Amino acid sequence: MPVSVKYTTPAASALQMTKGFKAAMITAAIIAVFSVLAGITISFYADLPAGATVVLVNFLLLALSFPIKKFVR
Repeated sequence: MPVSVKYTTPAASALQMTKGFKAAMITAAIIAVFSVLAGITISFYADLPAGATVVLVNFLLLALSFPIKKFVR
């Protein structure tokens, strides 16, 4: 399950925050890179599993994308 979440959650977050498809794909790539870097950094300092921490960061970004949706659209 975590592997599929790593791929689908950034796209779902980006689709919530943007209007067009091209903007969504660029935003999804930025979210994916940010979540991987943040997840690996957090896992290093907190001594947590890297994959699970990346998934947790993805879910947090997805949760934050819903309130942003109201302002963008």
